[in-house]
Amino acid sequence: MELDKRGYVPGEPIVGKITIQNNSKESIKNAFLRIVQTSTCCSKRPEMDIKVTTFESAGTGLPISKIIANSSYSYNINYYVSALVPNFNIDACLSVSYKLVLSIGFARNNVKSSFMDLSIPLIIGTHPVTNGDMVVPKYENLAPPAYYSNGYENIGFAPPSYEASISGRSEVTEEDDCDYSPLVYHYNFTSTNNSAAHTKVE
Repeated sequence: MELDKRGYVPGEPIVGKITIQNNSKESIKNAFLRIVQTSTCCSKRPEMDIKVTTFESAGTGLPISKIIANSSYSYNINYYVSALVPNFNIDACLSVSYKLVLSIGFARNNVKSSFMDLSIPLIIGTHPVTNGDMVVPKYENLAPPAYYSNGYENIGFAPPSYEASISGRSEVTEEDDCDYSPLVYHYNFTSTNNSAAHTKVE
């Protein structure tokens, strides 16, 4: 199974080629192609647990009735990506991934009895990929530089404190019984002379 690329958007045709070499003594009557979605969910309460579920999209079968014994058959993939959620990963919470799966078997219209499953990982996104090698943007997984290491002279002031925010400091404390407390602080940067919000870096 060959693909021109591995990144697709919903509604885009999957361009590729499938070649099946049947070296057995039986005829291959089933070659079912579909996209399989795998969702992994992690929970910490009420107890630590990891649940994995799979979903199979509608697929397409062998374009001919059968591939007789000791013969080979090649055909172009005629399959469109259905409406699927893009790949994503939220660490220690939820992830969704995809793969293109081809199941080959001797029994017609019976995927469960297939003797072989071939799969290729896919990336489902929101922007078409034009280069097969650039499935996802390349980046370096590096920590951000320290505030005082580079470029602070271009900023001119240190980051503002929580007390300098418009709404003041949040009332959430470390003693509160919660694993995550969304705190959004808003600052008024229109006044450059606000000494409370801007502390000059010496």
